[in-house]
Amino acid sequence: MNAQEYIRSLGDEFGWTQASHDLSSEFRQARIDALEKTGLFSSDQIANMRTDDSLPVDSRVVEFLERIGALVAAELIAMGYDSFRTPTIGLLETRDFNAWATTSPNGDPVCLMDRFLWGTLTLVGASLTEMLFEGSDGSSGNHQGAQVLLFAAMLQFARQHQSVAFEIIEKEFDGMAADPIRVFVAMQIVYGMLLFVVAHEFAHHALCHLPSHMSIPKGKTLKVYTRSQLDEFDADLLGYQVFTRIAGPSVESGTRRLFSQAEVAPILLVRFLALYDSTFAQTYEGASHPSWIERLNRLEEELQKDGHPNAISLNAVSCKLFKQLQNFTTNARAAIERNSHS
Repeated sequence: MNAQEYIRSLGDEFGWTQASHDLSSEFRQARIDALEKTGLFSSDQIANMRTDDSLPVDSRVVEFLERIGALVAAELIAMGYDSFRTPTIGLLETRDFNAWATTSPNGDPVCLMDRFLWGTLTLVGASLTEMLFEGSDGSSGNHQGAQVLLFAAMLQFARQHQSVAFEIIEKEFDGMAADPIRVFVAMQIVYGMLLFVVAHEFAHHALCHLPSHMSIPKGKTLKVYTRSQLDEFDADLLGYQVFTRIAGPSVESGTRRLFSQAEVAPILLVRFLALYDSTFAQTYEGASHPSWIERLNRLEEELQKDGHPNAISLNAVSCKLFKQLQNFTTNARAAIERNSHS
């Protein structure tokens, strides 16, 4: 069974669904504006995206991830990983905020991503942008609404109080999808986060951190290989190095235009996950993955070493913001737990 057949078999096992939240037309167009700036799609393809709503969302996501993957693969080969083979990318519907590096039964490299991760990152990017960036008229964003939306993303991630999370998203998201400047920056950050995720998973392949393949038992739970915490740190580091080669401030290629606001996207992603850990009291004793707090500290050390002024400045602002968010999300979770038991 090759990579494509393997991904199809996983899709048949888990099923394919579309996004449950319909994006506003303003948000869809601003997201396409951000895609156009990447230089990854032709003008005809961009024009088709603006007019054709019949193409499934997943098809566009996979196509975008494949183009990002090609950039990552080229950098890994340029960095001396000569035996690296570009993985085939597939989307699954496991309702797990995750991505996996694995191989098909015949040994083809595979990178799997849950489409729930894509949707959740869109919420995270929108809420963080609302809090960190001015709008097109210079106004500050709706911080309260953004905090609530970020918390709703965490509830979805934790698979808790899904109806409450969906109500919050329905109420708050469209308001944050109205300002074209913020939407453009939000999607830069989201695409930057996705670039880092793909680079991290491809790094596992480049560093040979892989089993023969993953199996799926009847309970529809992916059996992910066991690896050391050191492997995760190594993949984070190599993934971040690849990210900066594609999206760093010294890069002059067309991709730089996409990521001009997203130098700190990997840090924002890991900081969000660390905030989730603290809010939902996640523990990692004996786990194959280190905690997100530990991974955040390692990435921040690398950021300081590289000395990207814009990224360091935005990271300092985001650090202060996330400290404020920690109290909000902890209290919000306590309140929703009390209401659910009353």
